[in-house]
Amino acid sequence: MIRSKGDSRRSTLRRLVSEAGRIDSSLVSTSMALRNAIGVVMPLAAGAATGHPVVGLTMAVGALNVAFSDGGDAYRTRAGRMLAATFLSGLSVFAGASAAVHGALAVLLAALWSFVVGMLVLFGTTPAQLGVTTLILLLVFGAEPMSPHEALATAALVAAGGLLQTVLAVAAWPTRGFAPERRALERACRVLAAWASAPVRPVEGLPASRELSAANEHLTATRSDHGPVAEALVSVLNQVERMRLSFVSLDDILARLQSSEDGMDSAMAVRNVLLATADGLRLVAGSLADEPAPREIPLVLERLELALRSMREMANTARDDVRWLLDAGLSRAYTLRGELRAAMEMSARARAGASLESFRLELELPRSLRPYGIWRRFHANLTPRSAAFRHATRLVACIVLAKALAVVLEMPHAYWIPMTAAIILKPDFTATFARGIARLAGTLAGLLLISVVLHIVPGSAPFYILLVAVLTFVVRGVGRSNYAVLVFAVTGLIVALLALGGAPALPSMEARGMATLVGGALALAAYAAWPTWERHQTPLVLADMLDCYRSYFDAVMTGLMTPEGEVSSRISAARLRARLARSNADASVDRLFAEPRGTRHERSVATRLLATSRRFTRATMLLEAELHTKGELPAWPPELASFAKSVDVTLAALARALRGQRAALESLPDLRDDQEALRAALQPDNDTAAGATVNAPRIALALDQTDTIANSANTMAALLV
Repeated sequence: MIRSKGDSRRSTLRRLVSEAGRIDSSLVSTSMALRNAIGVVMPLAAGAATGHPVVGLTMAVGALNVAFSDGGDAYRTRAGRMLAATFLSGLSVFAGASAAVHGALAVLLAALWSFVVGMLVLFGTTPAQLGVTTLILLLVFGAEPMSPHEALATAALVAAGGLLQTVLAVAAWPTRGFAPERRALERACRVLAAWASAPVRPVEGLPASRELSAANEHLTATRSDHGPVAEALVSVLNQVERMRLSFVSLDDILARLQSSEDGMDSAMAVRNVLLATADGLRLVAGSLADEPAPREIPLVLERLELALRSMREMANTARDDVRWLLDAGLSRAYTLRGELRAAMEMSARARAGASLESFRLELELPRSLRPYGIWRRFHANLTPRSAAFRHATRLVACIVLAKALAVVLEMPHAYWIPMTAAIILKPDFTATFARGIARLAGTLAGLLLISVVLHIVPGSAPFYILLVAVLTFVVRGVGRSNYAVLVFAVTGLIVALLALGGAPALPSMEARGMATLVGGALALAAYAAWPTWERHQTPLVLADMLDCYRSYFDAVMTGLMTPEGEVSSRISAARLRARLARSNADASVDRLFAEPRGTRHERSVATRLLATSRRFTRATMLLEAELHTKGELPAWPPELASFAKSVDVTLAALARALRGQRAALESLPDLRDDQEALRAALQPDNDTAAGATVNAPRIALALDQTDTIANSANTMAALLV
């Protein structure tokens, strides 16, 4: 059934409204909200008590802005980010207040600052959010001209508030060291254990990708810490990453056994191995959570040994086709047993804090795989074809026009117009329009509620300080989970802060409501006038993903063909990059479906590419798993290198085609011929077939995975033709 354009528009509107009203409970953080509220209220209370309310208010503004850089990640990462926010907040206040004396200079500074802030989307959400925060400070403090001396003093107070908030955010560092890293690694262990013990697992899914990415990100911040706890946690992460490969490999063998008439009993033995190991992984998670030392460890290991013994006994009496699978499964299961024991040992040492030998960290990307430098990436995107450049240009136009409107309309607190435009305008359609709707709804609701409260309760300094505390708690505790709630609370928060500074509350609310409507309409109009549609960005994101898969595949094949080489760190780095690229591609396709202009064909191709590419990377992971299996690898024939080269050429051509070079698809290598040549080389005849060698199971599985790789690469090529 083909939907009409009207149905498509209504569906898009429903998605926008749904996005505006959705609350993600996983983002609610009461502990962070409490410390952020304390950081904002402390300067206000101190200023009121000492008779210097303006000083306290200025510090509270700095604390509030730096609070938005707080988070639940590693203390080292958190401290660095919040210190950077503190410095940039002070710098933006000084620059904005100093330049306000000269109108033309203030406009030029705002335009340049806006362009840089717009381009920060190249480097991720955190830098982009920090940039918007500093732009808001530049606009707010640029509304009142100051002398350089006054501007410097104000900037110092804002920075002092930011430092106070930073200290509160990392105060528990000495006593709760590595708590965020532990939590991230614990979540990864629990999710992976749940996947391994599930009765039915997704055929194409790769377990715990998001959780392991988060754990990698958290533990990367500890790479310079060579203390025993940090190194033990990194070692646990390494073992869990390897266990993930073993789980995927055993799950593949389990599926093959279940499809065989004589393999059901053997499949149950493999499943018992998975169940016992999953229980062991849960014990590792409990150890990371500092739960009491479990007594179940010997029982879990005993269950694992019984399952392994059952597999060995069945392999001795099974038919050839089942025996090969059981032999391969046993090799993988023995590896998994060692990985589990190592994870248990390291998690216990991390809790006890015992001294460890130095571990070689594999989280540092090799130089050849490091991303482009900041300036190189910035320079490469100085083109209208770049989504970041278009966003930066729109932002500059919005800010300059908003400042002009503020002067023409002569509105009180007119800086709210450019401030609102800066907050609402985002690089993509969904975020801009969903955020615009949520901001308008939240602002009007907040204005209405605060009006009622101020009519009922007489305003006073203690009342406003209490109101600031409650609203800051809501902003930081619940605001991250829903933008409408965030705006609702911020509306009242800013009015309360202005009231503490002497501005009448009710007129401020009316002015802010009008400025919000004007600024929001301006941002939406700017995006509508020069949109950046995700349908133009998704092919580029998918191309980046295929490039990362290509690097990962090349690293794994190099490891298979040159096992004596040092390739483990390269494989780990390539796998991490591929996982991140996959996350970016998933997010881009989600945005594509939320846009009103995407066609059914574009969405279908993008979705099928994602699904097919998942088969490709799963097969590559199974090949990587062979590198961690005990025993010497087979002597691979030259046909394996030829196959790897053809896959590399195919993926490169697919990436070029996604970037617009359609001619790249005209002369693709024949992967099926290359794979059949590899099969013939490994199984030349019945007398010397792979089954007659000790490496028969590994050769059989390698042939199956290369068959999947050839099939998935050919399927992706067919989708793009």
